[in-house]
Amino acid sequence: MTDYGHPMSFGLSLDPDADRLPQTRQLARAAADGGLDILAVQDHAYQPGHLDAWTLITHLATQTGRISFLTDVADLQLRPPAMLANAAASLGVLAEGRIILGVGGGAFADAIAGMGADGAPAARWWPTPNRRCTSCAPR
Repeated sequence: MTDYGHPMSFGLSLDPDADRLPQTRQLARAAADGGLDILAVQDHAYQPGHLDAWTLITHLATQTGRISFLTDVADLQLRPPAMLANAAASLGVLAEGRIILGVGGGAFADAIAGMGADGAPAARWWPTPNRRCTSCAPR
């Protein structure tokens, strides 16, 4: 397998279930101590038993000192893009650059609508061949 000239990173996905917080915390520490690079946290705010992804990442970042965190993936229908970018940038400063923002459109329209969003496809925020998203382009 080629790496295309880029360093490879390895990580795992953590269970954001509130009832499993002690195990999640222990796994995060073990992953960090074991040399993994990334811990991913699902962002499914409509799941009643799940902790908020950003709150859990913030907590775990205080428990570790080297490993990076990834939102897997932050739902743009429930988290307005400008506010999400501000939150990620703020947490990135507080966690000394250990935040990776993963975003998506939300796959569960009924659950998203149940949280007060319109449940429409989030594709309206993505560039298409006929529409260029200048706010998404690097400067």
